[in-house]
Amino acid sequence: KPPPPAAAEKHGAQHDDLNARLFKAGCVLATVCVALFLPHFGHTLGLFGCCFFTLCSFVLPPIFHMAAHEGRGHPFTRLKCYLLIALGVVLMAVGPAQSIKDAFSAIERAPPRPEIERPPAL
Repeated sequence: KPPPPAAAEKHGAQHDDLNARLFKAGCVLATVCVALFLPHFGHTLGLFGCCFFTLCSFVLPPIFHMAAHEGRGHPFTRLKCYLLIALGVVLMAVGPAQSIKDAFSAIERAPPRPEIERPPAL
């Protein structure tokens, strides 16, 4: 005998609530791990950001535009698309190089980690 519809809906709501809580806990745990294992996270974020932002802003839109128009269209428009793609490729080469350079210079300037004082042995 199947459960009444109200009970089934309540069970589904409880299941969704559990999934939401597990997802939130997983996000917090991932954030803690990133904070612990990547002390210079800003530089890592800059590295990934310049790659993906450039890809999403300069490379993919002209590719999608040309794909949507199937190569037809004004030659000047196609030229602009190719120039935007070229600019995106150049920025995707320069951006990560600069981010890596900045990260290494920040790591060189970073103070050393203090040693943990251990109590004297008995």
